[in-house]
Amino acid sequence: MKPVVEICLRNVSKGSDLLLYDEWLNQHADIITESCLQYCELCANSFFVLVEGELITSQQVDELLNLTKRAVAEWYQE
Repeated sequence: MKPVVEICLRNVSKGSDLLLYDEWLNQHADIITESCLQYCELCANSFFVLVEGELITSQQVDELLNLTKRAVAEWYQE
């Protein structure tokens, strides 16, 4: 079983698509894209994902990727 990473399609169109193509993340998590995750104000102003329901945000896509990987790695340690 892998942790679930949820990504809003509108956020993907802004540049968080980097997460969809990351090899490590794809091997260690189930990535699900949703048409809307109901975080519209946050989506308009930053990048975000949900990792097992936990909100992770960043102003930079590369930082979001690193934070997401860290959250996934921590999930495996629990």
